[in-house]
Amino acid sequence: HLLGKLATEKYAVATLQRQKDLYTGGIYGKIEIYEDKAGQLQPYFILRGKSLESSFDELVSMMQEIMCHTQFENKGEILKITQQLISNFERRINASSHVLAANRALSQIKSSAKLNELINGMDQFHFLKDIRADLQSGKSKEVTERILQTVNGLLNKNRLNILYIGEKERGVLVKEKLQAAFSELPSAELGEPAVIKPGAKQHEAYVTAQEVNYVAVASNANDKFDYTGAAKVLATAIRYSYLWNEIRVKGGAYGSLYNHQRTGQFALSSYRDPNIRKTLETYKGLPNYVAQMELSDSELLKYIIGTISPMEQPKSAFSKGLTAFSRLKTGVTREELVHLKEEILAVDSNALQMLNKGLDSVLEESTVVVIGNKGQIETEKDLFDKVYELY
Repeated sequence: HLLGKLATEKYAVATLQRQKDLYTGGIYGKIEIYEDKAGQLQPYFILRGKSLESSFDELVSMMQEIMCHTQFENKGEILKITQQLISNFERRINASSHVLAANRALSQIKSSAKLNELINGMDQFHFLKDIRADLQSGKSKEVTERILQTVNGLLNKNRLNILYIGEKERGVLVKEKLQAAFSELPSAELGEPAVIKPGAKQHEAYVTAQEVNYVAVASNANDKFDYTGAAKVLATAIRYSYLWNEIRVKGGAYGSLYNHQRTGQFALSSYRDPNIRKTLETYKGLPNYVAQMELSDSELLKYIIGTISPMEQPKSAFSKGLTAFSRLKTGVTREELVHLKEEILAVDSNALQMLNKGLDSVLEESTVVVIGNKGQIETEKDLFDKVYELY
């Protein structure tokens, strides 16, 4: 969040922003987490930028300047950016707590979700508030030292990966220019990878100043509920039938979430929900609904189309490049994707019904996270192991 927003050796903050606006389509840092089939995590710190061919030299120069020469001594700017990030997270609480609750629940059972929680969830929110407190209490030197320690650990040729998306004919030139720009990076030996463990498995509630709730359950579906074509069609059917009717129409919530990933992540969540206990009981009724599911040919066809349609949407060149890199790091092959689509097209109603046992097994071992109304959480406090004030 700081890279590209602070002064560098060559540019003041305002000058850097003008240069970015003049020559590029943006330069920003982010973290992506890739998990392969064996469950191994590959987190990447990414500095991403784009430009027209005519401005490529300026793009490379600015990316090198931002990555290698950002100044982290300006306490006022760092405090301002930290406060902006805290405010952005508080807006996320009001806008997308169903996602926050689901990710928090997943972080108790999946290492990848825990790492995501540390960099983008409630753990990150509390960390930012601690950084703000340190900056306001005269500990800015310690904050700068921690930032520099992290940056210096990243600035290593042995960690450097380059992803170029553009015309094939320019690939060699692009590689040479980027290698030259970062040629002075040290080549230090990599240490042992950090070990990320899931958080403590417990039912949690987070109190906020809202009148509604966001009710999530999550579990590890590996070896219990396989990620197959039938499971993807079932997900579509559940979203538009059971969850829509039971959570939204009958329960009064504004919406719901059903998330089942190839990595084994499984989560359900409700959005702006007037209920807590009733919603959790609704989730428990899902396997029985699946066991009794009888779909007409037209209904089944509708769900098959709804499942495969997002997989066939056209992509921009940029999106294709990012997708290719993701598949490389996660080990997902073209053959596996083709097989998944074939399973989707071949699914029948009986195959969906047979998934009820796997779904029941997953839900039986799920953990609960609720973000919401103080009064309702206190009324249902017997559902939770821990209750926290979120903000």
